[in-house]
Amino acid sequence: MKTTDTKIETKEPKYLRNKNFYFLDFESNKNGDIYLAGLYNQGNFEVFVFDPRLQTLAKEKNFTFVNIQEFVSNLLSIIKKTNGVLISYSSAEEKIIKANLPSCMELEPKKIEYLNLLKPTKKWINKFHKQSYSLLPPLRKKFNSFQQKRLKRSLASIMRLINYPIPVDYAPLGTTKRINDILSGLNRSRGDFKRLTPCQKQKCTKLIKHNFFDVIAMTFLLKDILEKEPKLISNSITYL
Repeated sequence: MKTTDTKIETKEPKYLRNKNFYFLDFESNKNGDIYLAGLYNQGNFEVFVFDPRLQTLAKEKNFTFVNIQEFVSNLLSIIKKTNGVLISYSSAEEKIIKANLPSCMELEPKKIEYLNLLKPTKKWINKFHKQSYSLLPPLRKKFNSFQQKRLKRSLASIMRLINYPIPVDYAPLGTTKRINDILSGLNRSRGDFKRLTPCQKQKCTKLIKHNFFDVIAMTFLLKDILEKEPKLISNSITYL
């Protein structure tokens, strides 16, 4: 899937200027099931499907169906070869990658750079958006106080600080239910995507839109932080 390229330029530190950024977001659940991932690099957004039950979705939408260990191995090899930095908005992606590293592949010390974008985002908020952040209304009014607190620092919520539009059908905390509904439909239709109900097909579309938003939003957030204080980024980069 082609996207509008959000070219990221920096003034300092110099070593970031030639970095190749890879933005990654997995869709998974609390039980450890990993369904798919969205990956963005240099103007291209791709979806990779891991769960065999979603193989017909991958075929219908022309996504790549691949074993997650193969995906991890290929991704890390490409990042290493292209002077890349892997970026996500939580520690979940790092944990999933390390848990699915093929046994034949070992991470070389200080070779794969990784950025949990949430870490510099917290400092960016405190320095440039502290008051605006404190005044943010609930992302979705239907949630209880505990959920509201959890969602306030979510990527979608934070993007409001830079006026980045959130799709009306974006469903925070609702991705797992959408996936379960899709899986139920595929089970009843014996894996035939075309036999899904219109509602179930719509949920497939909304699932990918949700992932697309999360991945592309990270590029705009990174760009804003780099423009204001790039050292927040360079000081937050670690290694897998």
